[in-house]
Amino acid sequence: MKQVTEVTLMRTRSGRSKRVTLHDGTEKIVPPPLVWKCVWWGLRDGKRRRFTETIGAVCETTKRDAKRFCAQKQAAIDAGRISPDRFGPMSLEAFLDADLEGPARADLKATSLRNLATARDHAITALGPDFNVHKLDAGAVLLIREYLQERGLAPVSAAKSLAYLQGAFRRGVDLGLVHGNPFSRMKRLKFQTPRPKTFARAEIDAMIEVCRTRGDLWWETFIRLGVTSGCRRGEMVHLLWSSIDWDEGSVTINPQKGGTFKAGGETYPLLAWESKDFETRIIPLPPETLDQLRLLKDKHALLAGESGLSPYVFITLDRLRVIGQHQTNGVLDNPNYPILAKLPWMFRRIQDQAAKLNQGHDWAPGRSIKTLRSTYASRLSEHVSPFQLKSLLGHSSVTTTERHY
Repeated sequence: MKQVTEVTLMRTRSGRSKRVTLHDGTEKIVPPPLVWKCVWWGLRDGKRRRFTETIGAVCETTKRDAKRFCAQKQAAIDAGRISPDRFGPMSLEAFLDADLEGPARADLKATSLRNLATARDHAITALGPDFNVHKLDAGAVLLIREYLQERGLAPVSAAKSLAYLQGAFRRGVDLGLVHGNPFSRMKRLKFQTPRPKTFARAEIDAMIEVCRTRGDLWWETFIRLGVTSGCRRGEMVHLLWSSIDWDEGSVTINPQKGGTFKAGGETYPLLAWESKDFETRIIPLPPETLDQLRLLKDKHALLAGESGLSPYVFITLDRLRVIGQHQTNGVLDNPNYPILAKLPWMFRRIQDQAAKLNQGHDWAPGRSIKTLRSTYASRLSEHVSPFQLKSLLGHSSVTTTERHY
């Protein structure tokens, strides 16, 4: 039996015989042309078999050139530049669906899975669902890239889609589903990082004044914590009272295990949650924010009475009761399930009311809750090093911190 990496030369006929009608009306069978082929043994879907590759017609390619082609093929296989094994045909749609249901679901969070699903749709639309994934090369990657640009996507969105597809093929290589990752040799899209949106001090003061006028201690605390800690929205939503160190004046952001707890004779759910990049960090808080948190805790304890206090800073027992019912019904399995309903909409309403209250200030259109974090980072960047700011914001790389702030 031939060795896996041994490439040999073979002369054979390729194709089928043709029946040709001559000028005198007689028919003649013309045999297929002679061609040079290189032959080697490899694996297809785990089974050993022989593979061939056509070099050229015997009448057009000399034996010397055919031998040189086989030698180059042999050297490429021995050096690991190409694999002697070949896979059976697999559609791009089947490959990406298998990644979404298997390896990606084990490695990525819900938000990343949604982004990967969007990148999958873009790739399938650009190349077609039946495109053979083993034939996806640099040219196919360029077609996907051009499709994203023709759709008018922002450069950062296009780069994100390509990065998610690169991750899918990297997992495919690790599992032995494909030989190589064509996206790894792709030149990254360059784009200008926009300046992060921030709130001016007058805008923060106006929003807090609106909350005080409405008697909304919850939103006043939420806004003040966001602008003085730089916590992400999910980090604040899942924040526990036990994560606040009142003596040291700090808050700890760390992952949480799911489970249940009892309060007032009733069982409530504890929400499983993982921080971004699975990191734990400690953020110092100013005295004003700690005082605001104490006021909110005292108010919640007064309203709760004998039923007990919720372990969450911003999720009440009533909301936890509803979440528990949705958890039983399977509604909570949806990655888009809002732990706190209408949060962005309510924040925009506060901004609108603050703009009317402070009409002398030039207000920008409604900004998201993330702007509170950007405001904290922009203010702090004037006083600390990028490495300190990276640790406080929980960025995975200082390059991200320097690019934005």
